[in-house]
Amino acid sequence: MYGQNVEFTELVIWLRGKVPDNAILRVSPVLPAALLSCYSRPLNWVPGIAEHIIVPCLRIISQACTPPKPDAVDRELGIGKSASAAQLKDENNSNTSGSLTAVTQSLKLPSVVLRASCAANLLTHYAFPSLRKEGYLPVQDSALLDLAPGLHPFRFNDLPAHSFNLDALLWFMVTVRDTGSSSAIIWITMDCLEQSSLAQIQKQCQIPLFPIGPMHKIVPASSTSLQEEETSCIRWLDRQSENAVIYISLGCIAIIDANELAEMAWGLANSKQPFLWFVRPGSIRGSNWIELLHEGFREAIGERGCIVKWAPQKEVLAHAAVGGFWSHCGWNSTPESICEGSPMICRPYFGDQRVITRYASHLWRVGLNWRTSWRKER
Repeated sequence: MYGQNVEFTELVIWLRGKVPDNAILRVSPVLPAALLSCYSRPLNWVPGIAEHIIVPCLRIISQACTPPKPDAVDRELGIGKSASAAQLKDENNSNTSGSLTAVTQSLKLPSVVLRASCAANLLTHYAFPSLRKEGYLPVQDSALLDLAPGLHPFRFNDLPAHSFNLDALLWFMVTVRDTGSSSAIIWITMDCLEQSSLAQIQKQCQIPLFPIGPMHKIVPASSTSLQEEETSCIRWLDRQSENAVIYISLGCIAIIDANELAEMAWGLANSKQPFLWFVRPGSIRGSNWIELLHEGFREAIGERGCIVKWAPQKEVLAHAAVGGFWSHCGWNSTPESICEGSPMICRPYFGDQRVITRYASHLWRVGLNWRTSWRKER
């Protein structure tokens, strides 16, 4: 929704069966203006954005949502009071979880939570209240590389958030981890990767867990990209040697500055390795695309580099020419890379990317934490 003129007029709880166009969960008229003011500029994810934009936005939605009257629901859906239906609640839309729980309880509807992040990320959410109680939060800069008590192998720097306003942070964490009256949790993860984390969560939530990943290997292939994918890069890959190409993608949200762009560019140039680099338009601060790259960069790489505005990532990672993946370590990219056997250079920016990076580099041993290595050299 960032950077776009999106109007939110209502939210809908989609119940089993055909639902009319009219919304079941009404939202107050003040919501569109409030949301647009929160998202009036691109999501740069700099310190303070979560405290001053994300959390307030979630509070606005939560306060604006009100449960419908049962008679109105029956009338809208054309069902009797004795009819049953199921609701799937997306954990990532935790901003409305309180209202959705109230709705499902008032209508006596069974509900199931869908969690699209890694299980280890939720474990860190469970730990935040005790970390605050024991005086570890807020974290001092000198302690960022210390191990977080009870969260091995995570350091404080690996937690999804450590610099929020504490009250806003804890409100967010409690909201995210709350399963309400749900009957089960469907998790887009793999038991072979997160067996220990899932077992620990099972002890705390006391409802069935169903890990169903890796989704990209189970469901039919379809494009979920925010932009049109380019396929010319596949023809370029076809001309490269086996396991020779470094694929670089930092996801669809992160924003980098000119200094990091230059570090990445000249690192790739000096590596003498062929590379395929996805640079999302608008992802470089102060530039529409790659205008800030040094004039000599193109000459230095010649035909050895291919830079695109988007790429079919699953097809790229499965290509025989790709031998490594420089990634932000989101929870789509990481399982896709692991399934294709591509070692990773991990460059997390925020949220669960830090958690996933720590697991990838220290538990699964499939990646190198570029963030830590680069800072040591600097």
